[in-house]
Amino acid sequence: RGIPQGDPICPWILNAIMAAWIRCLSRKPSITRVFLDDRALLDPNPGVLSTALDETTAFDFSFGLMVNTRKSSRLVVGQPHTRARATSWEQLPLHTKVKYLGATMDSKADSSMTFGTK
Repeated sequence: RGIPQGDPICPWILNAIMAAWIRCLSRKPSITRVFLDDRALLDPNPGVLSTALDETTAFDFSFGLMVNTRKSSRLVVGQPHTRARATSWEQLPLHTKVKYLGATMDSKADSSMTFGTK
């Protein structure tokens, strides 16, 4: 069944899997942040995010992982794009605030997409 959670080598293996996942994304979002199994993808184009989510679902399936839609969310800063449909991205619950590794991102229009890159 793989490496049990809590095993000292588990974080190293999970980080290696996440590094491979990032390399497998055909359309990389502007900002990709990963810490163990926590992931954040930021991009002004919902189509890029939707493609990344589709590829993530396929990649995760290979390793017995899956995106937990109850713990996942989408955040729109400024005006949402209405031109192109981005079904995978639109299926995630819409939130006004998202907390990632202790940093809160807010959907205020004056918020910067690069918040937290330092």
